[in-house]
Amino acid sequence: MLTCLTALQAQYGLSAQYVSAKVESSVVAGTQTVNAQGFSAGLNYWLRLRNVRIEFFPELAYGLLETKQIESLPDLSVQNWSFTIPASFYLLELKGDCQCPTFSKQNDLLKKGLFVQLIGAYQNERSKTATTQHTDWQQNLAAGIGTGLDIGLSDFITLTPLVQYLHTVYSSKAPESPGTESAIRAGIRLTFRPDYR
Repeated sequence: MLTCLTALQAQYGLSAQYVSAKVESSVVAGTQTVNAQGFSAGLNYWLRLRNVRIEFFPELAYGLLETKQIESLPDLSVQNWSFTIPASFYLLELKGDCQCPTFSKQNDLLKKGLFVQLIGAYQNERSKTATTQHTDWQQNLAAGIGTGLDIGLSDFITLTPLVQYLHTVYSSKAPESPGTESAIRAGIRLTFRPDYR
């Protein structure tokens, strides 16, 4: 499959997302799921298959979630370093090959720019409560789905609003440690193509 990927074509990207997550937190009687909000910011690189509109954006990202609880639960923060591989499927033009700079997609915005994603992620997560200096570390494997729309601002820059949902399918966390169960992420990605001529 790697041999089907195009040669390095230098499309780099930056992403910024608002994150709303469900975090499992320990209480005296067991565990409770609480809401947390925060952000994620990342750097990615663009790869695609030849002759079919499937594109990959492997991304390194940092995220921070915080929650302020009432009554029995202390304030909680969760830091997350992740490596994510979203595979984007342009279903309205799956058999095509865009062979175009990002700006050219604006001529038929939905057909060339709308995509759905399947997402896999590895996360290294650190959680900490306000009432203790103890820090919990865990590794997560997550899977999810997403959708977005490429909007060409110029031949060199594409703006992509996107929404993603991730669910933790495996975690190394101890039962008493806080950890992210699922997250909805909404934000934008800017993709740059300095090699376009």
